[in-house]
Amino acid sequence: MRRSLLIAVATLQLAACAPAHYGWDWTQPGRGEKERDAALAECRHLTRGEAPSPYVAYPSGAEFYEEREAQFNRCMEDRGWRAKRR
Repeated sequence: MRRSLLIAVATLQLAACAPAHYGWDWTQPGRGEKERDAALAECRHLTRGEAPSPYVAYPSGAEFYEEREAQFNRCMEDRGWRAKRR
């Protein structure tokens, strides 16, 4: 019981040290937030429309989402945007 409590406390302390935001920021010199938001919306729309159902084409859902993310990233990069880790 004591060991479980110590593990729980250690886990909570480590979780508190984690960054608040994960993910990527898309940047392009000379472009602002409105242009970025428009590109994000367009690429989200395009990649959702092109991807087949995960239950038909992929044995696991993970492969489906990895493929969709790769398509989204290519779409943004084709428009001149570059991803930068937060």
